[in-house]
Amino acid sequence: MKHEDKPRHELICELDALRKRVNELETADHRREETEQALEKTLITQTAILDNIPDMAWLKDKDGRFLAVNRSFEEASGISREDLRGKTDFDFWPQSLAQRYREDDEQVMKSRDRKRIEESQVRGPAGSKWIETIKSPIFNEQGEVIGTTGIARDVTERKQIREELERALAESNRHLAEAAEYVRRLLPEPLHGDVVQTDWRFVPSASLGGDSFGYHWLDDDHFALYLVDVCGHGVRAALLSVTITNVLRSRTLRNTDFLLPDEVLKSLNAEFPMEEQNGMYFTIWYGVLNKRSRDLVYAGGGHPPALLFTGSSGQEASIVQLHTPNLFIGGMPDLTFEKRIVSLDSPSRVYVFSDGVYEVTAENSPVWSFTDFSRFMTESVGSRESVMDRLLSHLQELNQGEILEDDFSIGIRGSVIRWQAR
Repeated sequence: MKHEDKPRHELICELDALRKRVNELETADHRREETEQALEKTLITQTAILDNIPDMAWLKDKDGRFLAVNRSFEEASGISREDLRGKTDFDFWPQSLAQRYREDDEQVMKSRDRKRIEESQVRGPAGSKWIETIKSPIFNEQGEVIGTTGIARDVTERKQIREELERALAESNRHLAEAAEYVRRLLPEPLHGDVVQTDWRFVPSASLGGDSFGYHWLDDDHFALYLVDVCGHGVRAALLSVTITNVLRSRTLRNTDFLLPDEVLKSLNAEFPMEEQNGMYFTIWYGVLNKRSRDLVYAGGGHPPALLFTGSSGQEASIVQLHTPNLFIGGMPDLTFEKRIVSLDSPSRVYVFSDGVYEVTAENSPVWSFTDFSRFMTESVGSRESVMDRLLSHLQELNQGEILEDDFSIGIRGSVIRWQAR
């Protein structure tokens, strides 16, 4: 049918459709021109910057075509920027590699967010290299994504250094674990005698610390018990703690009567001045039980007081803090130390501990204090469960984890010694 034969309204509809199509084409051309102008503007403003970046850098449009690259990119790829411009990754790289690059670009444009990629690339006889790439979207003035920009650098050396550090850290942790096991092996076995019974719990914190303890018979009638707490963390604190414990166990302090706690502390203070121990000092509680007289002679050097319990339940239990007003060991020369005596007239329990058993911070709560600890111990006396097991479970609950963190105690491991005289 000829146009002159068509009804007027049909001709008008065709004309409107043609005008609409022309408008769409003009709009598309206008938007394309705007995009090209925006990219050109970005290109002009960033080309100078790209050449001053020591790492490989580039700009791509929304379809993945290279708009600009810097000199580092040219040198690394061996392709000039003139050859790269207007081309895509598929024109230069293997299909699988180019596809991955394109997928990364599309993800960046879709998410409108930066992406960091670290990957290994084989570079001939020289072996593999590690490349870190950071890709970001490019926006126009209307906030539309119109392309991507990327920066890539060779991080092989950094990767190797990090791997070496990780190996060194693993080796260090292995040595620390061996040191912790060595310290644990030095701890005495529990005793189950008719006169004296002992039991203890030793739970290391997150790092090697300075707690150590021991007990032994000095002769047929006298039983010594002691706990040492060296300030600080790490191998040095642990080694000093072990050294002090071995000195007490072997009784190698010169001119010292090990039946007298005040003399023991005075000799330790003279033997281990902190200026000769890399600034480290320590606290100690040392006691001697005479099984015939049932007297317990004790002295503490800056250490928390031991707790003496008599009675079979929390309501009936009597609690005494075995404290002496002495300074810590190694801080000042020529100190004198005070000892005290308490008689154990009935079956008794003496708990000797470091401050790691009560200095723990619960979430949204104040530090669990010595008063809280003492009250807990008193209320737990009549329990069928071990008092120390209850204490440990309670602390782990407060700490929200079985492994006690460093701030659980200052330079020490949470530990408890309990011995019972009958």
